Amino acid sequence: MPRPPRRRLVGRGGPRALVALVLLGGCVGGGGASGAGGAADPSSTSASSAGTPPSSGSNANAADTASAAGGAASASAGQPGDPLAGEVEEMVPAAPGQRLERRMLVVELVADWRREAGNDKDSADVIALLRRELSDKLAGAHAQGPDAGLEVVRAEVYDRRARTLSRRSFALGKTVIDGAIADADARIRGQQILDEVKALQPQIRALKNPDRVRVLTNDLQEVSLEASFAIARGATSRRLSDYRSSKSGAPNVR
Repeated sequence: MPRPPRRRLVGRGGPRALVALVLLGGCVGGGGASGAGGAADPSSTSASSAGTPPSSGSNANAADTASAAGGAASASAGQPGDPLAGEVEEMVPAAPGQRLERRMLVVELVADWRREAGNDKDSADVIALLRRELSDKLAGAHAQGPDAGLEVVRAEVYDRRARTLSRRSFALGKTVIDGAIADADARIRGQQILDEVKALQPQIRALKNPDRVRVLTNDLQEVSLEASFAIARGATSRRLSDYRSSKSGAPNVR
């Protein structure tokens, strides 16, 4: 009698999805008293943590970090078991209830460092510089409170998310102006960007540095203008207006 075919353990997500599930399972199971939580840094944190409760403001950050789409979970799928992430994690003090958030933010941060460094011959130097800059910021925040280091990492990650959205919205706006994208596709992509802006806004508002909040909020306003332009045309950012004028040859009157 022929043997029944063996069922595949890797589903539609493929091997990377399985790696991500294993890593996330490790985060939840291995945290012990540090807590459990979900993540998508575009991801994020532990609302059901056991142990020392997070300090004021951490719950909002943790919950947002766990629910945001596209962050640490996807980053960890791209860089499973990155030893640099473990080293950076050790640099950031965190209470037991904040350790899952710390891990997911650090994984996302290190993945973006590697993206920024690329594969050039000086990539190791770029990463070393980024790590040194983070170390300096953490040292400067040491005297500001027990969760000051985690606050530094939050700000770094949220800043990078905002910059990524800015690159995407500007690129999308330019393709709309160039007529290189169908209207329906532009609307879909513009709405995706607006949804990500909406998810990031409460995380940024929860930061403790008002100057950082103001700058990042302004950045997201520009992103929203450009994404809305892709959806319905109309008003847009100054940089897209300048781009449109450069393409048409007409002066941009403000």
